Amino acid sequence: MVCTAVRGSILVWMLALAASIAQAAVTISGKVVDENGAPVQGARVVVLPQGTDKPPATAGVTSDAAGLFRVDVAAPGVYQVQAEHDGFFLFSNPGLNLDPDSPLEIHINHLKELAESVDVRYSPPVIDPAQTSDTKQLHSPDILNVPYPASQDYRSALPL
Repeated sequence: MVCTAVRGSILVWMLALAASIAQAAVTISGKVVDENGAPVQGARVVVLPQGTDKPPATAGVTSDAAGLFRVDVAAPGVYQVQAEHDGFFLFSNPGLNLDPDSPLEIHINHLKELAESVDVRYSPPVIDPAQTSDTKQLHSPDILNVPYPASQDYRSALPL
């Protein structure tokens, strides 16, 4: 009878050990790159169970100088993956299948400022506003040769 109880407790202990081994964390490795394929250092990668709204502030791992990271998950399956870094758009994929046999590659895009600029350069005006459209000048020989009454008085030549 004692032998059966010992065998039963050993069996329960082995089942508990097998269950804890089955639920051991799986390590997922990956790389964070930008839109040109260059590694992104210091990107914060968060892996959450699917359906989680907001990650805790302390959750996640950071990519190294080569953009590589390693994160532990409970088991292979579908997870929500987020990656963020200053100067980049937030990467968020709510249904990403994680498998320890295939490395994860996350592409994040640089923030781009959308702006338009116009160069306005001064060009001198072609038309001189001080000058009238049609100018004519009379010089003293012209005034003397034009017939007008009282040629001795120049005031008579002013209407010309």
